[in-house]
Amino acid sequence: ALLRAALAGLFAGLAVGTKLTGAVTVAIPAGLLVVGLPLAAARRRGPTHAAAAAALFGGSALVAFAPWAIRNAVVAGNPLHPYLGAWFATGQAAAPAARIGSAALDPAGLVLAPTFGVLDPRGAAGVVGAAFPLALVAALVLLVARHDGVARRRAAPLLLAVVAGTAGWSLLEPLGRYLAPVLVPAAALGGAAAAALARAARTAAAAGRRALAAAAVGVLVLAMLWGLPAGLDAVTWRRVATAFGHGPLDAELRRGASYWPAVPFVRDELPADARLLMVAEARTFAIDRDPVVEDPFEWPLLLVLAEESPTPEALASVLREQGITHVLFNAAEAARIARINGREDYWAAGSAEARATVFAFWQRCLEPRFREGQVAVYELTACRPAAAVPGS
Repeated sequence: ALLRAALAGLFAGLAVGTKLTGAVTVAIPAGLLVVGLPLAAARRRGPTHAAAAAALFGGSALVAFAPWAIRNAVVAGNPLHPYLGAWFATGQAAAPAARIGSAALDPAGLVLAPTFGVLDPRGAAGVVGAAFPLALVAALVLLVARHDGVARRRAAPLLLAVVAGTAGWSLLEPLGRYLAPVLVPAAALGGAAAAALARAARTAAAAGRRALAAAAVGVLVLAMLWGLPAGLDAVTWRRVATAFGHGPLDAELRRGASYWPAVPFVRDELPADARLLMVAEARTFAIDRDPVVEDPFEWPLLLVLAEESPTPEALASVLREQGITHVLFNAAEAARIARINGREDYWAAGSAEARATVFAFWQRCLEPRFREGQVAVYELTACRPAAAVPGS
């Protein structure tokens, strides 16, 4: 049991290191299981085993997460970057520093976030809605709660893990993929419910069997109907067809990734040795050149450089020293990044002087080479005199 606790801690730490949202959908539910299962298995020695398991779980998780924490602390001054930055003297108070995920830490936000995230049949979770683990919890209550005490005690930690993971997921941006870890303890609950149903069907009277069967079918139908709108969504069917090779991949990516229209141009038109500064775009999939990517939770790189480069010419010189030859700008992502960081617009983080330098640099030192939709690619050229720029 202690070895399993240590292994669980290692995997939980890896999950948190991979994506910090795993802290509330993986680490906390797993920790509740590690502590709760020994308590359920043995009443006398349970507390001792639970304490030892908790210590091993926590220590292993910290060891596994340590490389990410050290990197974040060195690079951003915050081991939990981009979250909880207000607790660390990072000097840049972005919106994620004062909140967790997409729910503001105020009473209204804490109440409404789970409501919108869980009770909307489709919500933002798409096909994988929170209705699935909730339906399994309902099945557990219907089919297992009246079974023997050992089963109840063992099911309680699973139930607690599902509830805690679902609640934590609701406080994040409620995307279906973030909920996937919660389905693991939920599946165990579903298995326990099915086993209890089979046992009850063998021992109960005919009327009792009919009632249990009706309850089980009702829960199953409820779960299916709850997820039916998402399953019949045209976007879902189109994406499934594309994944199986029955739809145009490029067209689907253009609809789903706002930077995608620039990908063919970058691949076919830019020199092989081009170095591309990605402004307001952190995704580099299929960008077949050397990219320089900004941190979406920090100030835009151009603003940071402009604070120390007071003229467009100086800013262009700094970029050339870094090997930058082209700039990609995604206006759609710029608006989204500004929103999640609590800024009026993408460039609102820096001083007025730095913003003026960036805007002048954009007009005088960049030549547009490609534009489609809200994404554009520019070439870094010799800066034109201010008098040569229309409207300057």
